[in-house]
Amino acid sequence: MQTWLRIVGIAVAAGGAFAVAAQAQDTPTDYFSIGIATGWAEEESGGATIDYERGTGLHLAYGRDYGTFRWEVEGLRQEADRDYIESGGRRRNLGGSADALALMVNGWIDIETGTAFTPFIGGGVGVVRFSGDGIAGAQGDSDTSFAAQIGVGMAYQINDSMAIEAALRQFAARDVNDYDVDISSILIGLRFSF
Repeated sequence: MQTWLRIVGIAVAAGGAFAVAAQAQDTPTDYFSIGIATGWAEEESGGATIDYERGTGLHLAYGRDYGTFRWEVEGLRQEADRDYIESGGRRRNLGGSADALALMVNGWIDIETGTAFTPFIGGGVGVVRFSGDGIAGAQGDSDTSFAAQIGVGMAYQINDSMAIEAALRQFAARDVNDYDVDISSILIGLRFSF
């Protein structure tokens, strides 16, 4: 978790410096974004690993764009069915499903290219509520935890007020019913500026 915090801390600190510079140069604009995601999750605890089938998610965010830096508040929901648990070299199929509901504060650095394409990198921190069902002895209850995420992506500016974006994200939460949870996802969405 310390590595995650360092990465997110560096991204947010760098973004803060960009935001200060951007405020002096650009008029900030607000934006709303919506996206769908598909991803893979894994839980680990004491040598046991729970693997998930590919899941789906929905992301909603409201933020402020300073030109080279964006701050946003994001709500996300991701769900997936459990596939198997592996422990001590033995694998057992599992049933049931789990979902994550999170509220994050993110910072994104936009790398201007002089074209309609804009790569971005960043991350965020927040809280996540996990809920699971259908199995005994593994995460079958609800729990709330600190969460962090990092991501990279590319936006394509369709017009002055709308962009389409695709991103790769790595999401992590620790000590969720004694499990560490990692979710890798691919996000595709639209961003509307106003």
